[in-house]
Amino acid sequence: CTTASLPGFGIFNSMHYYDVANGGVYRNTSPAKQVLCDTYAVDVDDYDTLDDAVAAITGYDMAEAKKLVTKAYNEAKAAGDISDSDTVQFDIGTAAINTSTTRVFNFITNSLKEMVKDTPLAGRIETVQSEHGDNWADDFRDGGYDICTGGWSGAAWDPGYFLLAYLSPDYMYSTAWETDTITMTLNPYDDGDENNEFTLTLMDWYNCLNGKPSGGGKNWAEGQVDNDVRLNIIAALEGQILGAYYTVPISYRFSARLVSYQIEYKTKNYNTFMSYGGVRYLTYNKNNGDWNSVKSSYDYKA
Repeated sequence: CTTASLPGFGIFNSMHYYDVANGGVYRNTSPAKQVLCDTYAVDVDDYDTLDDAVAAITGYDMAEAKKLVTKAYNEAKAAGDISDSDTVQFDIGTAAINTSTTRVFNFITNSLKEMVKDTPLAGRIETVQSEHGDNWADDFRDGGYDICTGGWSGAAWDPGYFLLAYLSPDYMYSTAWETDTITMTLNPYDDGDENNEFTLTLMDWYNCLNGKPSGGGKNWAEGQVDNDVRLNIIAALEGQILGAYYTVPISYRFSARLVSYQIEYKTKNYNTFMSYGGVRYLTYNKNNGDWNSVKSSYDYKA
C-alpha cells in the first residue's frame, strides 16, 4: 500500500453511501460486514461482535491456500494437464509500468511464490509484467494477459449503480463472469415471507435495483422502497461478486493531505459531503505572532 491507501477486502469502501440523505455508509452496515466475513470464511460466532470478526479478516489464509494448490496440482497432473517439470507463468498486465504498478506486481509475485512453498509447485511459479497502454482493458478481455490489476472509482453516492462495473458485460473486465445466466435467490425485505423471495439472474437483480424491472422482479430503485431493502440487495450482489473470485480486491486507494500544525480541521475523518469541514470550520492553533516564533521548531520530517 501507498500512504494514501488501505488493504481492501470488498468492492466498496468507506466512501460509498447507500443512504445519502442520512449519511449511511454502506461498509459500516451489518449486511456489508457480514458479506466480508462470509467471503473470507470468518465465523462471526468465534468473536464477541461482528466488528471484531471483520477486524480479524486478513484475506490471506496461507495454510488453506497451500492445500488448494496441492489439490489443484494433483488433479491437473492426473488429467495430464501438467508434468513435474512444467512451470506456471502469469502475465500481469497494466496500462503503464511505473513505481506504483511495479509495487503491486512485486506484491502479487511474492505472494504467489510464498503460497506455493511446500507444495508440488514450489519454485515453479514465474511472473512477467506487461504494459498495454490505453488498450489495457480490451487486451485483458481478449485474453492478452492473465491478471489485470485495474480498478474502479466514483459512484460514491450510488453503490447500486456502481455494481454495473462488475456485473455488466459492457463494463466488467472478466468475460468469464456470465451474470445474465447465474441466478441468486433472495428475500430483499428480510421478513420471512416466501412471497417476497425471488430468484433472478444477477443482471436482473441489478436492473431491478436500478429501476428497470426485468425477469419477473420488481422496481427496487431509490425512492421506490426503503433503503434497507436496497441495502440487502447491494450486499447480496457484492457477496456474489466476491464469492466468484473473478475479482479479488487488494487495496482501497485514497488521496492524502498534509496539514500544517498551525490549523485544525473540524474532523480528521473524511466525509464525502463535507471533506474535513472546509474553511468554514477550520480553526487556528496560534495567532500569527505566536506561529512565527514557533513554526521553525516543528520537525516536519517526523
